[in-house]
Amino acid sequence: MDFYDRLKAFIKHEGYKISVFERKLGFSNASLSNAIENKRSIGHDRLENIFSNFPDLNPTWLMLGKGTMLHSWSSIATVNDLRETIEVQKRVIDTQDKSLSELRKQLLAEQLRNKELEDQVNVKRNKLTKA
Repeated sequence: MDFYDRLKAFIKHEGYKISVFERKLGFSNASLSNAIENKRSIGHDRLENIFSNFPDLNPTWLMLGKGTMLHSWSSIATVNDLRETIEVQKRVIDTQDKSLSELRKQLLAEQLRNKELEDQVNVKRNKLTKA
């Protein structure tokens, strides 16, 4: 069972359809279902939203599949559980940082390409005005 299967299982456990779950959390229509279906990142902001609205959801279970789906509030979380949750969150942040870096590179390449195209248009425009 991967992250997406665990997320679907939690949504089902809470008695929601994905579309209703999305609306409850204020996500755009089908954004979460598309991410789950295509196994794409749902983003740390959405994860924070989910964990804020469903405090019983165990982040370690959702992210790594370790432990139980829901926190057991009858016992206090151990330091190791908290450390593991922090490590999971750090990995999520690292992954998102890498994605952001890649997107910045792509943006820079597109900006350079646009500049090249603008230069080509200007050269052709100048030739036409001289003719």
